[in-house]
Amino acid sequence: MAREYAQVPIIDYYVIRNNLSTNFWYSGRGGVKEGRDMVDESEQSALTEGVYLILLSMLRPRHGYSVMQYIGKLTKGRVVLGAGTLYGAINTLADKEWIRSVAENKNSRKKEYVITDLGMAMLKDDMARMEELLFIAKAELENAQS
Repeated sequence: MAREYAQVPIIDYYVIRNNLSTNFWYSGRGGVKEGRDMVDESEQSALTEGVYLILLSMLRPRHGYSVMQYIGKLTKGRVVLGAGTLYGAINTLADKEWIRSVAENKNSRKKEYVITDLGMAMLKDDMARMEELLFIAKAELENAQS
């Protein structure tokens, strides 16, 4: 499923993978247009970089300090989350059921969290959104250089 418009094909991989009746296409000066019938707009906003990295870090059970260390290592120190920011995000993500706490180790006071199926779906959706943006940007750069 590809649509050609202004000589730039956009593949509807996001739609196919998520079984949504949404089409994305390039419309020249207007940028990307979207048609949605089954998607709630409030659930389709982009994740912040911090939330994205927190969800990514919780693919394995981690406690807060471990999340901070992991994100710092993953981004080579470019992203540093303060404790207040991190724990506020953890509480929000837990309330949204994107992460959950794992059974506590009785020998440790540290509470560990792991991503849920809903959190994984949000992470994958945002990955697809970023892949689409990258695809569009590469196509625009290539067209600009032609």
